[in-house]
Amino acid sequence: MELSESISGAGDDPIVVFGGGFAGLAAAYALARRVPEREILTVSGQAECVYRPSLPRVALRRRTLPQLRVDVGSALARRGVRFRCARVVGIDPAQRVLRTDGGPVRYAVLVAACGSEIAFDEVPGLARWGHVLCEADRIVRLREDIDSFRGGTVVVALSRENPYEIVDLGFVAELSDHLERRGLRDKSRILYLTPHGDVVPFLGARARGVIRGALLEHGVEIVPGAEVAAVEPGAVRLADGSRVASALTVLFPPYRGRACLRHPGLTNGRGFLLVDERLRSPTFPEVYGAGDCVSGDGSKSGRRAVAQAKAVAQEIAGRDSVADDRQPPLAAIVELGSRRAAYVRSRGPGAEERILAGALPSFLKTALEQWFLLRRGDI
Repeated sequence: MELSESISGAGDDPIVVFGGGFAGLAAAYALARRVPEREILTVSGQAECVYRPSLPRVALRRRTLPQLRVDVGSALARRGVRFRCARVVGIDPAQRVLRTDGGPVRYAVLVAACGSEIAFDEVPGLARWGHVLCEADRIVRLREDIDSFRGGTVVVALSRENPYEIVDLGFVAELSDHLERRGLRDKSRILYLTPHGDVVPFLGARARGVIRGALLEHGVEIVPGAEVAAVEPGAVRLADGSRVASALTVLFPPYRGRACLRHPGLTNGRGFLLVDERLRSPTFPEVYGAGDCVSGDGSKSGRRAVAQAKAVAQEIAGRDSVADDRQPPLAAIVELGSRRAAYVRSRGPGAEERILAGALPSFLKTALEQWFLLRRGDI
């Protein structure tokens, strides 16, 4: 097989995948198939991959964390991929070196698939007084606070620098159902605050209408044009200076690129990897990117991360990937409550979109979770 020029003369250094989540696992598996003659090494600071889309189910006691974990090292070993559990602390792209707490790692080609990080400092008080859905080590505290909740106002709020609204929004309707089962819904008020003019503004009108309608059916009060500036004990402070009382606060928080990946010419102002249409760094052509660490407008999802990772593997193997794989349409399943969900496939407002709502997408969401875990991320 003819390899891309980025590795055809790169010597014996391995192809390194930085990250062990959706994009990292998909990239490692695809590279093992596409370039079996090359050594593939995955580096990640986490020994386990947690199925992130189901973390809200942990908060609502529909799953436990052990049910959602994949051991990265053993999963990759079955495909002949080496794994090093080490925390990456920096990068020298000119020398093709990742700096880790276990020493330097040289690479012929780097696939950055390390995700992003929550910018807790941009919302004072969030780390102490609020909750997020997207981190396994914090979801248990949210579960405990939901367990002890006895009524009052719940504030769920979207941050402007958050590309995962469609991934997390189903939690709001599911929380309403959960409180209903506990006999607490009549004692509760659920507010959904968004800085935009509507929910999921990156979707078409029909998809927005289905999702908005489900929230309203569950008695959720949607507050457009509202942005949380700080979280306080028993309240949130908005960007306009007003305060909203809150017995339980859940934020879809702001994100930025990982600090360890920041380097002049490699990342943008928020630390996300700059790439061309082939998901390759224009400044450092030995570096590719896939998933949440890559710069770009609009929403991000696990499906998009996996598609990008597979496209990168094709590029490295010297085969042109399809443009639709590099920037696939957004596809996600959003829980609507009452054991219903909506499958949405969209390229944005004004573009053609597909939507299917009902019991079947809810079943498919669970089936996808089980498929990912059974296949250890090889999907």
